[in-house]
Amino acid sequence: MNMRRVADVLRLAGAVALPLLIPAAHFWPDTWGPLCIFRRLTGMRCPGCGMTSAICAAMCGNMAAALSHNCLVVVVLPLLALVWARAVFRALRRAFGGGREAAAKPAMLLVFAPIVLSCSCAPQPRPQPTFAQRISEAHGVDQWRRQDALAGDLHVEWGDGQTLNLSFLIDIKGGRTRMLLADGTGLLWDGQDVWVWPKDARPARPEHTLLMWPLLITLPMRLSDGDAVLASPQTRPLGARQCPTMGLSLKDRSGRVPDIPYIVYEDPEDHRLCATAFAMPGKWSLREGDDDPMAITFYGYENVDGVTFATEWRIFRWHGETGIYGRPIGSARVFNLEFVTPKKEKFVPPAGAVRWGQR
Repeated sequence: MNMRRVADVLRLAGAVALPLLIPAAHFWPDTWGPLCIFRRLTGMRCPGCGMTSAICAAMCGNMAAALSHNCLVVVVLPLLALVWARAVFRALRRAFGGGREAAAKPAMLLVFAPIVLSCSCAPQPRPQPTFAQRISEAHGVDQWRRQDALAGDLHVEWGDGQTLNLSFLIDIKGGRTRMLLADGTGLLWDGQDVWVWPKDARPARPEHTLLMWPLLITLPMRLSDGDAVLASPQTRPLGARQCPTMGLSLKDRSGRVPDIPYIVYEDPEDHRLCATAFAMPGKWSLREGDDDPMAITFYGYENVDGVTFATEWRIFRWHGETGIYGRPIGSARVFNLEFVTPKKEKFVPPAGAVRWGQR
């Protein structure tokens, strides 16, 4: 067999085996970012986003999942199949020449195609989802990652009559937050510093407000971030139920992991985040001057473009062994939620803003 024939046979093998590469995309780690080069470079979704997953699902016979990833799969997959068949035909012609062998090409393709498709669709052993993955997936983390920013309103009310009312804009990819308080005070976390305006404003704990409340609103999705560190799995009581829990820490700006300040609860039935406790409140206590451990229980789940948010919260006293106790000491409501694509200047300090701590 001469070298040309060897090259032709290798070309044929490559054409036949090409579909085997499609399922490999399912093993692309989320922590590496999107597989799509266009999305990596621009951060935007193109009309082909989700097509790899859609093709793989369609090849395995799951058309419902395929259409949920990208409905254009009904056009793209037949075209790809045609291109693949032509490539295999040409490779067969080069490898085996004309005559009787060429006449056998269609029959050979019919033999190769089921083998390739069955190999690509064969069940692949996949690890069981982790505690964080179960919660994040139950809340629609994949759809969350496709969005630019989340806008909405928050109302917090304590049993003694104190309230907090604000509008927020959360930068999903950049981790920045902009808020407008009910009294007209503006707050901004630009990823490095806290900014406040107007310059004579004196908000209470602006850094806490900018970081704590957005964290609670988006906590189910944050569990799958690289900044989240989960440890100490344990089953704990939550009212009359027993729930799987884990301790949660978030890396600080230097990458260090502080002591575990949170306990997160998973609903054993639907795997949503059903509560979180502040085991070591300190400076991150929900309310200034109240350092007793507290917990928030979540209700009123609302689906926003495929992402599930808890819109009704109740705040309780909390104990590490017995869980929540007593009557609620506060409540919160999240409303007017929507995903938006904000202008860049939304996360830039406006004229007149002052860096907090440098007044």
